[in-house]
Amino acid sequence: MAMVKCKECEKEISSSASKCPHCGKVISNSRYVIIGVIIAVIIIGAILIGKVVLQKAGEMSDEQLIRDQMNENAHMFANIVNPQFSVDNKTQTCINNLKQIDAAKELWYAANWRTAKLKSSGDSVNIAAMCKYLNGNKMPVCPEGGTYVVDVIGKKPTCSIPTHRLSD
Repeated sequence: MAMVKCKECEKEISSSASKCPHCGKVISNSRYVIIGVIIAVIIIGAILIGKVVLQKAGEMSDEQLIRDQMNENAHMFANIVNPQFSVDNKTQTCINNLKQIDAAKELWYAANWRTAKLKSSGDSVNIAAMCKYLNGNKMPVCPEGGTYVVDVIGKKPTCSIPTHRLSD
């Protein structure tokens, strides 16, 4: 086994380690991430094509299409991009919730930027109106009791639990 330096603490660790034994930093294998992203793009494309066909046939409303797509995408990316499953289920669920909130915020902005005269960043979000883009038309709940902050346009939503964060 070859030894490599941890990018976080700069100490030597095994190249096969999934986590630094010194600082706890999760070591990702970029090859898996790239493969995961390619697979995700293919799957998302297939889902979108299938849903467009259903929508054209009149079997699904625009709002249902958007909600289903956001829900599937958030869960799919969470499971594909992190092949080592380095976080527990509750943390991953919270991160998935944050991804759904972020997607709903972007959809709300896209639908309202002209009528509300919004800028590209810094404006507050109408949370009640944004919730129509979330599954069940309501804000998700952190499984560990954290509080979600939607924040302004241009900033990612956050959870009050420090380990529940969206990556940049």
